[in-house]
Amino acid sequence: TGLVSAYALAVMEENGSAGVVVTAPTCGACGAVPAVLKRVQESTGCGDRDVLHALATAGIVGNLVKTRPTRPQKEMTNLAQKQANVRGAFAVRGQLTGEHLLVLDDLFDSGATLTEITRVLRAASVEVYVATLTKTIHTDA
Repeated sequence: TGLVSAYALAVMEENGSAGVVVTAPTCGACGAVPAVLKRVQESTGCGDRDVLHALATAGIVGNLVKTRPTRPQKEMTNLAQKQANVRGAFAVRGQLTGEHLLVLDDLFDSGATLTEITRVLRAASVEVYVATLTKTIHTDA
């Protein structure tokens, strides 16, 4: 439970000691990335109740929101389609309190989603850093 709680707290929307941390919203969600917490849950043996408690503690609704539904990026066949799919799909809600902002995403593929999110956040006058947990390796490249 402690590790899951610590992870959820680490990806809170607002982390007072280190600026602001947000995650790339997917499927209308914002906050702790579900796939990441699932992996932490599997590696630690924590139950669903522990994960739900950690998420409730972290407060998963934050400043970066999805403003409209998008199709899954994996359905797109090229970069232009992926960029068009996410263009205008994100917004900053409220006022960001940090000068430095870390965006966490579970997967880096084309960079289209993170590029759009970074554009929106920079428009809110914050310095943006990006971290991902994994990268898609294309065998056709």
